[in-house]
Amino acid sequence: MISYDHIPQMESLMVPTTAVGVPLPMIADSIVSLLLSLIHSPHEVDQVTFLEPEIFIRKSIAPIPPKT
Repeated sequence: MISYDHIPQMESLMVPTTAVGVPLPMIADSIVSLLLSLIHSPHEVDQVTFLEPEIFIRKSIAPIPPKT
């Protein structure tokens, strides 16, 4: 099982859930950068930001066993 939106609490579940998502510090940095751009040039900000997701592998996944 894999979830989206990495939530740190997923690590403490009975079966820690693997997750894909963008780390919150990366999202926060992007938001602060955009807000500062808006403050300095409110009419010039036309920005698209792509954030690279990460995978947080936990015990909810396992390799496929070889065929016998």
